[in-house]
Amino acid sequence: LPDITHLGELYDAEIESYIMQPGMDIKLLLNQVVERHTDVIIGGSNVMAEAAVSYGIPSVHVALTQDGLREAFRVAMMMKYAIDVEKKSNAQIKALLDNSFTGILRTDRTGEIITINPFLQTLLRKKEKEIVGRKIQQIFPPVEQQEIEQVLDKGQAVYSTYTIMEDNTVSFMMVPVIVEEMVEGMMVFCCL
Repeated sequence: LPDITHLGELYDAEIESYIMQPGMDIKLLLNQVVERHTDVIIGGSNVMAEAAVSYGIPSVHVALTQDGLREAFRVAMMMKYAIDVEKKSNAQIKALLDNSFTGILRTDRTGEIITINPFLQTLLRKKEKEIVGRKIQQIFPPVEQQEIEQVLDKGQAVYSTYTIMEDNTVSFMMVPVIVEEMVEGMMVFCCL
């Protein structure tokens, strides 16, 4: 193995080595890595890279040479940067959702609710666990199937729909979440 003692200093990262011995249980090794909250796995084993995916850890497969390790660390640092940007973005979105005076929820592409903010929970007088995982029409029965299809199937927003929620007339807007020209779900905004 090449000497990687100072690579952590060069890349401003904490680097730990785990050596996989012949006959070693890969799941046991991965459990150790997962417990350490590892951001990226760099390794010379395709088996390790494939197993890392099952744990949700990005991995880079490299030949264990100095050039291979340099390239792996370069790729790993780009992956870590992307992960850090995503964490920061998610924290900002969470702060926005948690402190908004607009009811907001997000569905997947089937119309199943995957996120709801506290204000909408208050409007509905329901807890998150009572809402997440249910279809939007179960929570908002007046919303018509054709409106949901307009958003999820055609990628077209539905503006200014009104419904009654707990004795309040609520303005309701549904917009598609489009990623690479594919509808991934929708956002629903509710205002009194």
